[in-house]
Parts: sequence; structure tokens; C-alpha cells
Amino acid sequence: MRTGLGRHPPTSYVCNYCGKLFKSYYKNRKFCSRACTGKGKSLKTQVGGRVDNNQKEIVSALEAVGATVLVAGKVCKGFPDLIVGYRGVNYLLEIKNPATWYGRRGLNPNQIDWHAGWKGPIAIVTCVQQALTVIGALR
Repeated sequence: MRTGLGRHPPTSYVCNYCGKLFKSYYKNRKFCSRACTGKGKSLKTQVGGRVDNNQKEIVSALEAVGATVLVAGKVCKGFPDLIVGYRGVNYLLEIKNPATWYGRRGLNPNQIDWHAGWKGPIAIVTCVQQALTVIGALR
């Protein structure tokens, strides 16, 4: 009995974009179609994206005033970059670097979706002064 390419029967996989079950002879397939491949790659379906160049400076300044900082950008797609605890209050901070094209562009599609579904406040900061003002360390 011939099975497609003559090697082995096709294996079932789940599409990384739409979640649909599909069969393929190729073990490296991640998407069910070209449409899902294009959409999936444009949304950066992997967890965690770019780290802004100013993140280290902002984290250092927050820790210097006594805040606890958890770098959390890789928790899930679109999750804010930092969780900051200061004087008994938690803050979610999304860092953007206006010095780069990517930072000036604003929120990516994953971030827009995540922020829209979140019922609490999320602050978008671009510098140390903004981050310290958000948590109340600067007035």
C-alpha cells in the first residue's frame, strides 16, 4: 500500500495560529495553510518578543527607590514588560523606547489584544522619570 510520498503515513498536527488539526508528511510544519503561516508569523506567535533597550535602566531606577520588579514580558503574548510592587501596590508597566522605530510604533497586535482584555490599569512608559512617576516615587 502506498502512503503519499512512499515513506510513512501523514502525522496529525495542531496549527499554531488557528488551532485546527491538520495532517502533514513533514514534521516541521507548524501551520495548516499559507494564510495561517502569514498571519501567525506577523503576530509573532512565540511567547516573548523584543526587549526594549531602556528596560535595564528603568528596572535599575525602580529598584533603587525600593520597588520590587519582576520582568514579565515573556509570561504570555502581549503581557506587559514589568510587574512592579511599591508601597503595597502593584503596577503593570509596558516599556516602549522612542529612540527606535519599533518603540515609536506603539503597541503590537498582541499587546493591544491583551491590554484591551485587562480590567485594571496598565501604564506605558518610555523613560525612568515616567516609570517613577507612575509608581508615585516622583511627584
